[in-house]
Amino acid sequence: MKLRNLTVALLFFLPVPAMAQETTQAIPESIDILVLPPNSPPDAAPVATRNTPISAGSTQCNILTLPPAAPTPLINPTKVYFDDPFAGHAGRYCMAYLPTGIPNGTGYTAVGVFKAPTCTINGSTVSPCPSPRSAMGVPPFNIQPVLGQPATPTGVVIRP
Repeated sequence: MKLRNLTVALLFFLPVPAMAQETTQAIPESIDILVLPPNSPPDAAPVATRNTPISAGSTQCNILTLPPAAPTPLINPTKVYFDDPFAGHAGRYCMAYLPTGIPNGTGYTAVGVFKAPTCTINGSTVSPCPSPRSAMGVPPFNIQPVLGQPATPTGVVIRP
């Protein structure tokens, strides 16, 4: 009888292994589009960056289809499309704008980085919380000068 009571008592006082907490992904509130130099790896320093706010209800997301592909080389693009990360939007897309002020050049690529307000990484709270960089966007693109109007004629003289 004494052994049975001891066994029951041990069951109540032995430490129980901690239950693992479920991890869910933080919901992004924006995306940084990073334009990378020509022929650079995906972790290269960007030549230009632009942040675009996104949400499940924004006009930037829940886009049904991608626009048709443009002929290559792609020259002076303005938009980047990526898979919509929000619940209930499977198979849809979000759109962000490329940064402005990119120097003229060929073979640029872009990557995206989601930003959430906060998250926990390796037990530490991080605010704001960036995602890992995406794979490099395709196709590569070129930035070329945009030709404006010709100069105004000068020295106009009328003669008999």
